[in-house]
Amino acid sequence: MPDRSPLTDRFSWFVPRRLDLVGMEEAASYLVGEHDFATFGQPTQGESTVRALREACWQVDESAVPPMDAYPGFRLVFTVTANGFLRQMMRTLTATLVDVGLGKRQPREVAWLLEEKDRSLSAAPAPACGLTLERVLYPDGQGIVS
Repeated sequence: MPDRSPLTDRFSWFVPRRLDLVGMEEAASYLVGEHDFATFGQPTQGESTVRALREACWQVDESAVPPMDAYPGFRLVFTVTANGFLRQMMRTLTATLVDVGLGKRQPREVAWLLEEKDRSLSAAPAPACGLTLERVLYPDGQGIVS
C-alpha cells in the first residue's frame, strides 16, 4: 500500500490504516452544541474559547479517490459548521477524531476532553493540507463563498 500519493498529497492527509468511521462519527457527535473548546484550540488575545458547533460529521467520498494500482482506500470528508473557530481548532479536532478511528482513543473520551479544557490532552494538530474554508455566513444571511 502506498504511503503517499502525488495526486492527493497537497489536498489531503493520508492515513495508511483503516479507520473506524462509526467511532469517529460517535466522537464527533459529542462536539455538537455550545462548549468550551479550550482543549482543542487557542483563543486570539483574550477571547473566550466557547464556540457553538451546529454540525460535525464525517462522510465517505469514494468517487474522489483517484484510481491507483492496489490502493484500497477511500476519502473521508469532515464537515463542521460553527459560529466561530479557535486557532488550530479544526486541525486538532480532526487529529483527535482520527485517533479515535485508529483505536488510540474511545469515542466517549471526546466529551471528557471538552470538560477538561486542557490543551495538552488533545492530539497534535493534523497537517494543514486538505483544510478548506468553504463558506462564511454572517448573521444577516449574507455569505461569502470561497
